[in-house]
Amino acid sequence: MRKRPFFKYETGVKESIAKLHGVFEELKEFENSRDNLGENARKFGSPDLIIKCVKDIEAIKQTVDNMKALWDHIETCQQAFTRFMNNKWIETQPFEMEDEVKKL
Repeated sequence: MRKRPFFKYETGVKESIAKLHGVFEELKEFENSRDNLGENARKFGSPDLIIKCVKDIEAIKQTVDNMKALWDHIETCQQAFTRFMNNKWIETQPFEMEDEVKKL
């Protein structure tokens, strides 16, 4: 997972979010496969064989959810800073900008 492009800031917001949606789709496929294999494992009396798989998929889901939240926050920050940079100097409200940045 750590080698995926969405772990690098240079990838950018739009591409990273698109790649993350692709990972969500991959995870759905893995969960379907896990469910099928889990059913077979239960039939043969060894449901504990897929415990590691379940834990790994849950860890990946948590990582992907965290990365999605991070990229959403990066997008919000970039939009705010772009707005600040596009302000005319005379219209700049430094205290309001400071408050907004603190909220971010």
